[in-house]
Amino acid sequence: MKNLFTFIVALFMATSVYAQGTYAVANGETFTPGYKISKVPNITAYYMANDGNVFNAGKKTDNWADKDFKNYASIKTGDAAKFDGKTEPTGAYLKFEPTNDGTIIVGIQIDKFKELCLVGADFARITDYTYNLPSDEGKESQTLGTNNKTDGTTVDNCLTIKSNGTVTFNVKAGNTYYLMALGSKIGFFGFKYSVNEKVTITDAGFATHASKFAVDYSNRTDGLEAYSVSYNSSSKELTYTKIDGVVEAGKAVILKGKGDYILEASSKTATVTETGLKASDGSIKGAANIYCLANKNNVVGFYQVSSDVTIPANKAYLEINAANSAKYYSIGIGGNTTGIQTIQQNSVKADGIMYSLSGQRVGENYKGIVICNGKKMIKK
Repeated sequence: MKNLFTFIVALFMATSVYAQGTYAVANGETFTPGYKISKVPNITAYYMANDGNVFNAGKKTDNWADKDFKNYASIKTGDAAKFDGKTEPTGAYLKFEPTNDGTIIVGIQIDKFKELCLVGADFARITDYTYNLPSDEGKESQTLGTNNKTDGTTVDNCLTIKSNGTVTFNVKAGNTYYLMALGSKIGFFGFKYSVNEKVTITDAGFATHASKFAVDYSNRTDGLEAYSVSYNSSSKELTYTKIDGVVEAGKAVILKGKGDYILEASSKTATVTETGLKASDGSIKGAANIYCLANKNNVVGFYQVSSDVTIPANKAYLEINAANSAKYYSIGIGGNTTGIQTIQQNSVKADGIMYSLSGQRVGENYKGIVICNGKKMIKK
């Protein structure tokens, strides 16, 4: 029984492929032109400049948008970034070469009235990026706009106040990306790189998943839906709430779908920080109040986990601390294919009582799919 249940628990987690890494400039770290950074898996980065340029060593300065970046490097003397749209930029710029599809978050210092510019492998500008460039610590992000630095001079995609912040953009495997502030020597705090997660949901149609990064589940076009779950002590029911926003990194959710899906890191502020589910660290034992998503006798639901079972690391579970809690809580789909109905409390003892998929007790004259003694059957 233990092996069977362990298999079931693993089956109902969305399997995924994932990698993440961070490079942060160290205090006193020294740089040279074309400084190569290969410490983060699946990507190589460079802090580019011309031969003969003089770099300042890493200096303690907080990044106002990401506190993981505590130091930055800059170019003391040398050429500012230049870009003609035909060849690789010159001067001071950042260069990234990913080997997987993913998301990069770059910590930068950008001066006012300097044009922020992101360029792809074909030397065409990329406009699909997000940024968080506050005017000071604790301030909201400024807006990139068009400003007159001096009379007769127009600068696009620039700030009016100097900032220490971040720029986030998606990347494709094998391409090259260039980030710079035109006419300026961009300051560099470091970067974070997240390989996109590929999650797979079995034919059962449901799985639990905790992403290593924040994920935006709103406006998806691939049919994947995410839900949080809660227990109502009065009705003794579980209910799902569809998530239409950004889920905080490390928070487990219920996924509804079938097949393979790609999850990308979101740079937006998380709007969902509690989902009702917890992720095991590999030491959680089963108990009367511990439930995992599983499929028994063709009934998908949250089942009580035996005390002799250890929930594997990163697997999600539900705690229901209530008197007379059920052995399992089944998921009723009914005719609604776009949402998840209430999960109703059901008994699994062999008492012959029948329940509809919505959890209501039904009589002998009921026609349709019922659950009786923990098994699903059709009454005609």
